[in-house]
Amino acid sequence: MAVLPVLVCEWAMGLGRNRYTCKYDYLQSHLEDISVLMLGNSLFEHGMPPYVFGDSAYCFAMASRSIVHDAQLAEHFVPLMPNLRVVMLPLSYNMRGAYLNGFEHKVSYDYHRYMHTRDEQFPQSLISSSAFLSNSFTFRKCRREACMLGLQGYLPFEGRMDRGDGGAGRYHPPHQSGIDVTTGYLMRIAAVCHRQGVRFVLLTPPFHDSFLAEATPDGVANLQRMANRVGEQHPVEYHNYIADPDFRADSLYWNWNHLNFLGAERFAQRVKADFGI
Repeated sequence: MAVLPVLVCEWAMGLGRNRYTCKYDYLQSHLEDISVLMLGNSLFEHGMPPYVFGDSAYCFAMASRSIVHDAQLAEHFVPLMPNLRVVMLPLSYNMRGAYLNGFEHKVSYDYHRYMHTRDEQFPQSLISSSAFLSNSFTFRKCRREACMLGLQGYLPFEGRMDRGDGGAGRYHPPHQSGIDVTTGYLMRIAAVCHRQGVRFVLLTPPFHDSFLAEATPDGVANLQRMANRVGEQHPVEYHNYIADPDFRADSLYWNWNHLNFLGAERFAQRVKADFGI
């Protein structure tokens, strides 16, 4: 009985539209209009403006999304999009991969409910009532962000960082088993793109110097190894911009691993030119 009030609260507060429903519904209703699709997490939701690639590009990325959900969403939507030419996905040094902490466990519930994915690592029955409750209290923010979304799904970060706020030590690269699992999900995305004749572009965005000072060479090299493993089975295009000299200025960053709107526009223009998108 103690769980009932929590469930009622979750149901009532989750009725309104939010980022998940807005992005999902827009994509669902524009399947024939989109030629460039961005998947991934906050690195693209805030750092890859789709308008640089034209009116038919759409940013379906969302903060803290796991590759688990990206793979499922790609497998569902890519075959339904007859004019899709390119799928883009960030491959980050601080990737969370397929292993979820408590916060991401709650986020996984959001995807299960509003984007119709399933959590392949944690069965839905294991999500606690506290996750339902904490989820409810985020919806005011989600609804506000939903109202801010442009038609192309992009949420720019305003402002700039005043000094480096390093984070590599807090986001160690995953151990080998995590790399193997994540690579498996990347292969699933590459496979569905291959079957549909769609280009699959993996990108490691620029990171601030304060992050690079703590990153390990092997952690950075793992990114290329993962792309190479995917490329052994399916076509994939990959480039690592993590330490690109054109993105060293503080004025291009919102924090240590996110570009602000100035840096994001510069990065998107660079990607457009490098890959001919």
